[in-house]
Amino acid sequence: MKPNAINYLSLAKKAGRIEIGEESTGAAARALTARLVILAGDAPENTCRRARNFVAGTDQQLVTVPFTKEELGAAVGKTVVSMAALTDPALALAFLKALEDGERYAGAIENLSGRTQRVRRRQEEEKAHQRNLRQGKKKHQPPALTPAADGRAGPKPGPRRQAKPAAPERATVNRPAGRKPGKKHGGAKV
Repeated sequence: MKPNAINYLSLAKKAGRIEIGEESTGAAARALTARLVILAGDAPENTCRRARNFVAGTDQQLVTVPFTKEELGAAVGKTVVSMAALTDPALALAFLKALEDGERYAGAIENLSGRTQRVRRRQEEEKAHQRNLRQGKKKHQPPALTPAADGRAGPKPGPRRQAKPAAPERATVNRPAGRKPGKKHGGAKV
């Protein structure tokens, strides 16, 4: 089961959906683009403390995985990696589900499931919007209110807004014909 999970990190690297190392992970966490911050099982305590500070007060998830720094590094093409951040919620969810201990990561899996559903819903809405634009559909306009045929009056229209007074005309500067403001005329070019 472990090799499948580590393969998701390689896939994320190829897709450009992972930030590797403390500096780039911190930048992604501060920009709120990190969906899942991953710590190696043998990461130093200083690195663990920094990772907790990166995600503190945000909805970003932090997990310590059962991989060593060397295993994480080999998966993403580096020698050692103690911290990384997945920026795609679907990849982060698939990575967590592929890990052996699902109960340990239940809270993070639930959070990422909700995020993934929201992302998919947004993508479907965008796709429908683009299709409507291609087909020329417009937003539905409610029908205009008119008096009913049986003589009952419909709702009364609200008070009419008065038009704003026109802006005063701007004064123009009298210039000799043919001259443009700010240009030197008659001088030789240097």
